[in-house]
Amino acid sequence: MILKKSRFLIPVIFVSILTLFVVGACSKKAPMEPEAGAESMTITTPPVEQPAVKPYEPPQEVVVVEEVKEPVVMAEEVVEEVEVGDIFFAFDVYALSPEARKILANNAKILREASGVKILVEGHCDERGTREYNLALGERRANSVKKYLVSLGISGSRIQTVSYGEDRPFKMGSNESAWKQNRRAHFVVR
Repeated sequence: MILKKSRFLIPVIFVSILTLFVVGACSKKAPMEPEAGAESMTITTPPVEQPAVKPYEPPQEVVVVEEVKEPVVMAEEVVEEVEVGDIFFAFDVYALSPEARKILANNAKILREASGVKILVEGHCDERGTREYNLALGERRANSVKKYLVSLGISGSRIQTVSYGEDRPFKMGSNESAWKQNRRAHFVVR
């Protein structure tokens, strides 16, 4: 019986002693006061000289701007004038047909004349096939158009590409007439 009580009492006594130790260690200590007769130390730093700040004086020189005699064509005006044609693809094809190459040659001519214009080539597909496949096919279509325009002398930095796959159809419908119009590379002039 004493053995059973000691098994219970030993942990209780241990926890009690530990608690008193922790509480006693965490109590606040009185701040130390300097001893009587001790010298107090003060630290002084030499003053730092601030550099003199001059007030702002505007320039005295006057610049005369000449009047422009020729009208300036704004980028928005150029964008409105540029019209490039879309090209269309056969089913499951991203290679350019001879007809598509003619349209792209004309588009390149227009883009050379409007040298400040950038374009976005959107690759589109019809609804047949999986979404992932059509996004990849649309990307191949847009990139083949970009590659051909670059071969015709248009800077690649002026051409961006994006694929919308089947997500943005031109014509709604599940027939060959609609599918034919949805398999395209569309140009957005910027």
